Amino acid sequence: MPFYSMDNLSLEDQRLFELFGRGSRVNIPFDLVHSAFENVVDTHPHVTAARHHDGTTITYQELDKRANILSNRLIQRGLRPNDRVCIVVSRSIEFLVGIFAVLKAGAQYVPLDGGIVADAARMLPLESFSSHSGRSWGQ
Repeated sequence: MPFYSMDNLSLEDQRLFELFGRGSRVNIPFDLVHSAFENVVDTHPHVTAARHHDGTTITYQELDKRANILSNRLIQRGLRPNDRVCIVVSRSIEFLVGIFAVLKAGAQYVPLDGGIVADAARMLPLESFSSHSGRSWGQ
């Protein structure tokens, strides 16, 4: 039996999955996540998009601006559509900038825990996760 089979769940979990796992069909007006994000940027540019635990905030407009700058930089450095990019950073505003930058470039992001120590990060086989593993692209 495959590990993803419903049979691996308890009977109660299977019942709950059947009850709550299938909602009504909803038409989503955007094909891409970053297209939905850009719609929010257009309609609410000055609204706070994110707040870091240290109190730092960023508006949708500023997040979009920073993501566009980084996206263009990644493309200039050779990022191509469908490439994978490891994002090795702790949860932060910069993490969001990285995610949207990669998506805007047409690539895929692979989030890795930015809290791991540098020695452990050097041991990761980034090439297996990512087409581009340059840690300094955002600098």
